[in-house]
Amino acid sequence: MRLFYYKKLVMKRKGVLLLYMLILLVPNLIQNLYAQERKQGYQGYVEAGYTIGTTDWREANRIEISTSHGYQFRRPFFVGIGVGYSSYFEDTDYPNVLLTFADVRYTIQQAQIGRFSPFINMKFGFEWLLGDGGWSGCELYTLPAIGINYDLGHHTALNFSIGYHATSDTGVAFKLGYQF
Repeated sequence: MRLFYYKKLVMKRKGVLLLYMLILLVPNLIQNLYAQERKQGYQGYVEAGYTIGTTDWREANRIEISTSHGYQFRRPFFVGIGVGYSSYFEDTDYPNVLLTFADVRYTIQQAQIGRFSPFINMKFGFEWLLGDGGWSGCELYTLPAIGINYDLGHHTALNFSIGYHATSDTGVAFKLGYQF
């Protein structure tokens, strides 16, 4: 009789423990699902950067400002289009460059630490070269980069990235941005 009472008591305690676990875990699971849903939808980025030229040309150093807008698919994927402006520091035949590009970004959620999360970014499109006399030509624009986001909350974040500017004037690009 005692063994039956003991088994009944253990089963009751397991049931109470399971109920406590459900009470504690269900709100957290619902919050996580809701947080993932909130990350889906329109997303915009504004970035400013500096590229250090790696070619023989001294004029490969330049500053750049750009914005891209698109759609965030859940948390990890972003696809958008963007425009930007770049200016070389030295006198060149085309000191000003207009950028048009597609922007693809993947956030690596498994490596997230607190508010920091790493990402991989790829921008590809065209550089429209603007000289003193107007439009001077066009080049392919490619900028693969890796970086890190710092989540500010309410769908906003700061990000920093390092990339390789792959055009005729190659260079290492450093960018600081704001995500909204």
